[in-house]
Amino acid sequence: MSIIRLLPESIANQIAAGEVVQRPASVVKELMENAIDSGASEIALLIKDSGKSLIQVTDNGCGMDEADARMAFERHATSKIKAASDLFDLHTKGFRGEALASIAAVAQVSLLTRNTENDIATRILIEGSEFKKVEPATANVGSTFAVKNLFYNTPARRNFLKSDAVEMKHITEEFIRVALPHPDIHFKLQHNNHIIYDLRSSNPRQRVVSIFGKNHNEKLVPVSEESLMLNLSGFVGKAEVTRKTRGEQYLFVNRRFVKSNYFNHAIVKAYGDLIAPNSYPFYVLMMEVEPDRIDVNIHPTKTEIKFQDEKALYQLIQASVKKALGIYNVKPTLDFEQPPVPITHVDRSTEIKAPQIQINPEYNPFKGGYTGTPTPKPQQAPEALKDLYKIQQEFDVDWKKEESNRPTQQRIEPQDKEPDTTPVSPTEQPSREEFIQVAQRYILTKIRSGFILIDQQRAHQRVLFEGYLAKLASGTSPSQQQLFPERIHIPAKNRDILEHSKETLERLGLQFSFFATDEIVVNALPEGLVMRDMHGFLEEFFEHMHAPKVSGAFGFQEKLAYSLALSGSIRYGRTLAFNEMQTLVGDLFACSNPKQAPNGKACSVQLDVNDIEKLLN
Repeated sequence: MSIIRLLPESIANQIAAGEVVQRPASVVKELMENAIDSGASEIALLIKDSGKSLIQVTDNGCGMDEADARMAFERHATSKIKAASDLFDLHTKGFRGEALASIAAVAQVSLLTRNTENDIATRILIEGSEFKKVEPATANVGSTFAVKNLFYNTPARRNFLKSDAVEMKHITEEFIRVALPHPDIHFKLQHNNHIIYDLRSSNPRQRVVSIFGKNHNEKLVPVSEESLMLNLSGFVGKAEVTRKTRGEQYLFVNRRFVKSNYFNHAIVKAYGDLIAPNSYPFYVLMMEVEPDRIDVNIHPTKTEIKFQDEKALYQLIQASVKKALGIYNVKPTLDFEQPPVPITHVDRSTEIKAPQIQINPEYNPFKGGYTGTPTPKPQQAPEALKDLYKIQQEFDVDWKKEESNRPTQQRIEPQDKEPDTTPVSPTEQPSREEFIQVAQRYILTKIRSGFILIDQQRAHQRVLFEGYLAKLASGTSPSQQQLFPERIHIPAKNRDILEHSKETLERLGLQFSFFATDEIVVNALPEGLVMRDMHGFLEEFFEHMHAPKVSGAFGFQEKLAYSLALSGSIRYGRTLAFNEMQTLVGDLFACSNPKQAPNGKACSVQLDVNDIEKLLN
């Protein structure tokens, strides 16, 4: 008896869905790419409950008749390719014919579509790969796909979905990846009756600005290079737009989003020393390559591509970005357009003589027509000099008297007992020699057995971090009301994060209201935070919320406190007064964990006499 049998079509589709449909964002990607392939000029995406309840895509593309609408849900049914050779001449987003069949296997799907050749539209209802209804209907030319109750028949898959905020973040990211390379198409994203993006047809620069904000407009460096192997266009960000986490980096090949660590390295390397080693620049770059020089059929989601001549493309990308940065004075470069420096050719037979200095001892520059006012001699203002001399004498007498009254310090000798690492208490009123600022970055303070070198920025971050956590735990925090409330731009994709965080932020003293889709009005700030740090706080906060984790701070409240601590902490390069250093050191060693900053890095280093002797030997 044979034991090998064919799987039922419904089970095969569910297995295929495991590769194609990983989360609601996967459905968004497939449906929007199909809408683009249909030739649509307007595409609207409607989301409810972060895609768990409804994902609807409406377009004004070519539409389908009843036969094509039914065939579209069959596995490997496609209008994009007819022969294997077509795989190397692709000009469309999709081509496998698996997307709709996979989606219909794990959701309740409805399709309403009409083409230009028919006056009657077609409505199809499918549940778990089974056709429930096929009927005529009325509709405009185009298609509307509605995917409801995703993973309703595979509850284990549904349980693996993340929170609504995380899933919506992935949906927004897929929307951006599709909208960026198609500025000629009008895209719209709506979530729970709230419009997040309404991107009108525009040029590439306007599309980038409309997605990432107006503040990016002045920080964009255009890239444009054409060659036989590659046409590269788009934008890279100036050095000040770098981020500490990966995020706003988009690379497209023939207007298809791809992931390539290899080419990303080429772009980062083009910046050289302009950015820090652990920083990531902003870029939106479009690569146009001949279809027969790439293979997109190596990954179910088509985000990985194989290239011919990868090394040559690497060099072209790096050189193009470096050239753009040099042209716009972002990165210094040699200007080959300038005329060459003239060089005097000397015959070898010519005798070389030392240069002779010739002077005219009779020359007098003040002889003749000089009519200026002569400089007064010192003896012409004796009274002023006497007054200045008298003030200086009085200052010297007072300074010497103060020095004579100051107690002399005794030299600390090494002791045999265990070194006491207790820091100097700020209540002991230490003299000015007990706190020294080094390079406007570190604080040097004495202890009985040696000294401690403290990183002023990390120390302040630790103090602020624990302070904000205490305020969150208490539920109340003082705030500073703004005399003139200020409007701040936020990326539209981060609006949901602020909406979910609004109550917690208000407990910290940050009071704001939504002014528009991508703007908020700040009415009050947490105590100790100034408005110029508000922009930095929001950037840090959004980055930490998008990141899977932050070292030493994993929960939402910890991420929030860490963001505030980073934006409000003392910066390197700031000169600290004696009382500021005294207070900071005292507050640091009053913390529960004074040795580490919130990110896990050391706040200080301690050296006793024995350590110093080892360094000197």
